[in-house]
Amino acid sequence: FVLDDEILTLKSDKIQKFYQDLQNFAQKNNIIIENIEKEDGINQFEIQLQPNDLASELSDHIIAVKKEIARLLTVDFRAKPFIDRPGNSMHFHISLYDENEQNLFMKLDQDYQNNLYYAVGGLLKNMPSSMPIFAPTQNCYERYKIDKTKHIQYPTNYSWGINNRTC
Repeated sequence: FVLDDEILTLKSDKIQKFYQDLQNFAQKNNIIIENIEKEDGINQFEIQLQPNDLASELSDHIIAVKKEIARLLTVDFRAKPFIDRPGNSMHFHISLYDENEQNLFMKLDQDYQNNLYYAVGGLLKNMPSSMPIFAPTQNCYERYKIDKTKHIQYPTNYSWGINNRTC
């Protein structure tokens, strides 16, 4: 969330300048920012980095980008900075390819491979013990409280579904 009295859009001068400054920073540091999108919350934006095969390098890029964002704007990266607004999060897209660059999770003539189901099953099995990594602070758990009066777009259970944001 950008903490600002003004409601910002992607076309606002402040966000356009920020985006240009962030792109300049990224270019100088060999980080590729693919896109910035407006999210559901007021002054909430999503920044998409280019996929990276090296998790440690991607982690370094994420930390560098977050530090630069905090230098450029007044922001709040907590999971649930405002009780009455959508929470913040981070998600990853995971792919697995063989030596011939064939996607091991999906085939062209099939929807999904067993490899995908096994990978998801392993993630789900290990999710409870991984929560200290995914949600390291008390504030993180504010995102997981179910509010039945609002459209749920945050995880509330351990499950899997195509574009299902409640799992």
